[in-house]
Amino acid sequence: MKKRKITYAFSIFILGMIFIVSFSYSTSFQYNALVMPIERENSNFYMSKNKENVKIQMTLTDYDSFLLLINEPLIDYNVSHLSISNLNITFANGSDISQGDAEDNVTIEISNNAYFSESYSVTYNNVSNCWETVIYVYYFSPRRYFVNLTVTTEDYYYNNTIFSYKVPFSIVFGSNSLIINSENNTLSNYCSISTEPHDLSDYILLLNSKVYANILNSTNDIVKTLVLVQTGFMGFYYTWSSGKINITNFSVGQYYSLVIVDYDDEIYVSEPSNIELFEKDETVKNSFEIIWIIIPISVIIVLHLLKREKKQ
Repeated sequence: MKKRKITYAFSIFILGMIFIVSFSYSTSFQYNALVMPIERENSNFYMSKNKENVKIQMTLTDYDSFLLLINEPLIDYNVSHLSISNLNITFANGSDISQGDAEDNVTIEISNNAYFSESYSVTYNNVSNCWETVIYVYYFSPRRYFVNLTVTTEDYYYNNTIFSYKVPFSIVFGSNSLIINSENNTLSNYCSISTEPHDLSDYILLLNSKVYANILNSTNDIVKTLVLVQTGFMGFYYTWSSGKINITNFSVGQYYSLVIVDYDDEIYVSEPSNIELFEKDETVKNSFEIIWIIIPISVIIVLHLLKREKKQ
């Protein structure tokens, strides 16, 4: 009887161990399945099997068989034209885009910050085996322009800025004068401004620019900014003035100005003006104080003398 009990207990023990091992193996397999890595590499799925641990791994790949290769073209620019040549656009398999569908095309878009935008077709030269075009820009207004290359096909779109250029001009500053009047605490600034070439002055200065003057002290800190308005014309130069500005709150010291033209998001700065000294006239102030003290005393003395004379 005792031997049976031992055998029965041993059997239960063996069955328990088998159950634990089976449960552990089942748990381990489920865990491996839950944590199997998924790597995002592309848009196509494929399955791979690791023979060591019999674990299935899913990998995400992305191979673009339509990849476009675009070189840096040769760009030539002057005041009359912009030419683009030696532009090569090929598919990943080495064939040129010109050998693709009829929907494949290449365009150049020229734009600026003033909401101007024009597109031009680029043609394929079968002799030089490259894309090229010539764009006439002599009528473009004086601004900075951005050249964007656009490539479109049935399944692909490419757009990027490949070049920027500026229609040449310059801001020419003439005399810049700062005038401070310490007696009446006023300041005014005058400046003459033109452009080169001169026939752009109206378009740039009068129509599309902000003109102002920064007043700086002896430590080169800006203490006041004045808006300048066009007040006249002398030869090729427009004259600009701030009018008389009250500067009662200015500190005693030296001041000068810089005139600034803001055109097409670019800043043009004049040479410094003459240096002016602002000094509050304390002598004048004290004289007025003395007068206001003397007048009442004089009135009292006169009244006293008149009263005394009347009594006599």
